[in-house]
Order: sequence, then structure tokens, then C-alpha cells
Amino acid sequence: MKRFALLLCGLSLAMGACKKTDSGNGSSGGSFTLGNQTFNVTSAVRVTAGNVIWYTFNSFNNQTLASSSINFYFPGTTDPASGSYTIVPSSAGMSSGQVNILGVKSDGSGNAPTEYTPIGGESVSFTNSGGKVSIKITAANTKVSIGGSTNVSADVWEVLN
Repeated sequence: MKRFALLLCGLSLAMGACKKTDSGNGSSGGSFTLGNQTFNVTSAVRVTAGNVIWYTFNSFNNQTLASSSINFYFPGTTDPASGSYTIVPSSAGMSSGQVNILGVKSDGSGNAPTEYTPIGGESVSFTNSGGKVSIKITAANTKVSIGGSTNVSADVWEVLN
């Protein structure tokens, strides 16, 4: 819980002070799966902070207030080149050709969200074509904050402004 609180605090500070692109205008889509639940993308945000650019794809249910997201962290400050990237367990010290991911699922009840952190080694496909970014994971093995492990997958996209 302490780790999550620090993560939220750090993300809030970083997102408030960094360059952001919010495509909440309907220019994002696709879906992602955390364990056995699939979520449709309702918005996307691209953030550049320090030497990391990350893409967050969100799913929000306005009736239950449940929210989930999948986040992709790439080294650098510009959109990555199209290609295949190897998932690593941490964004610290990433180098070219690597990506870190984080899945987060909240049930909307105020309970601590469930985090899905990568074990690493699988591939992420990143495509940037004509201002449209597409990110795909067939299956990545992750540790689950409430115990155990499971796969996550994604086929998401965002049109960059």
C-alpha cells in the first residue's frame, strides 16, 4: 500500500509538471485484458517526464466508478520508432528497445487498486503511422499485487495531436 501511495504521489506530481496530450476526445480506442477481465479504452494520455515517455490507456465505468488502465513506459522524450520492444521489470535504467508496463484495476469502492507488474521478457509491438500510435501485447506474464501471477494483453491505439 505504501508503494502504491508513493507511486500515485509521484505520478500526480510528474503529470502536473510535464508535457501532456489527452486524447479524451474520442481519438483513442481498443481494449486490454488484466487477468480474466477485458476493458475497453475510454481515454488515453501521453506524458513525457524526465527521460521517459509513457502512454496510459484508461477504461472508466461511470456507473460503478470502476477504473482500470494499462501503462507503457519507453525510454526517451519522443515517440518511439515503430518496432518490437522487450518488456523489462522496471522503468529504471531502460535502454533503447525496452519498455516497462503497469496495469492497474480499481473496483470503484475505495479499496486499494490491484497492480499488475511485469516479470519481463515478452514483446510489445509499437507502431506510429501517420500520427496514430498502436501498441499490442499478445500475452505478458505479470505479478499481481494481491498475490500470484497472471497474463495481461492489449491492442490499443491513440491518434496523436
